[in-house]
Amino acid sequence: MEEKKPRAEKKPRAKKNGITRERVAECAFDELKENGWERWNARQIARRAECSTMPIFRLFGSMDELKKEVIARALKVYEEYIYGGMREEKPYRGTGRAYIRFAKEQPWLFKALCVTEEFTGQSFAAIDPTIGSVMREAEKAGDVRGENVKRLHACMTIFVHGAGVMAASGSHLVPDDDICDLLMSDVFQALKAYYKLPQEERGSLAEQEKGETTE
Repeated sequence: MEEKKPRAEKKPRAKKNGITRERVAECAFDELKENGWERWNARQIARRAECSTMPIFRLFGSMDELKKEVIARALKVYEEYIYGGMREEKPYRGTGRAYIRFAKEQPWLFKALCVTEEFTGQSFAAIDPTIGSVMREAEKAGDVRGENVKRLHACMTIFVHGAGVMAASGSHLVPDDDICDLLMSDVFQALKAYYKLPQEERGSLAEQEKGETTE
C-alpha cells in the first residue's frame, strides 16, 4: 500500500501591489476626509488605493464593514479634538471651542459624523465617545445637577453646533475666535444663572414669556 505524503502547509497568499487591509482602510478614510460621504464608494476608494474593487471586498467582505472602520477612525480624530479642549484652563468651554475647531479644520468628517445620519446610520449623540466626559465638565462648570445639566448642555450644544455648521460650510458669518469665545461665554453664563434659579421661579419666567409672545 502506497504511503500518503503529508500535505504541505499552505503559505499565506502575498498581498498583490501592497494592497493590505490597513491600506484600504487608510484610503477609505482619506476619501471621506477629503471629499465627503456623498461620493464615498468602492470605486473612488479603489482609485485612491490604485487597485480594483476586488481587494476591498476580499479584505473587508462588504462596504458596511469598511464603513465601520472609517467611522471608528473619524471618531478617534474627533476625540483628539475634544479631549484636547478639556486640557484648557476652562475644560467645558474648551470642549465647545474644540467642537467648532473640528468643524472648521475637518469639515467633511464633521458633516459625516455630526450633521447627517446618512453615513453613520445613527445620531451623533448615540456614537459620541466623549459625551460622558463632556457632561461631567458641564456639571462642574455650571454648578448644576440632574436634569438641569442635560438642559444646560442641550442649549449650549444648539449654539456650538450652529457655529460649527457655519464653520464647516466656510460661511463668512462665523465670528473670529475671540468674538466666538465671548458669545459662548455670554450664552453659558446666562444659562448657568437661569438653571440655578428655583424651579418655581423658572416656571414663573416661562409663563411671563408666554404672555409676552401672545400679546
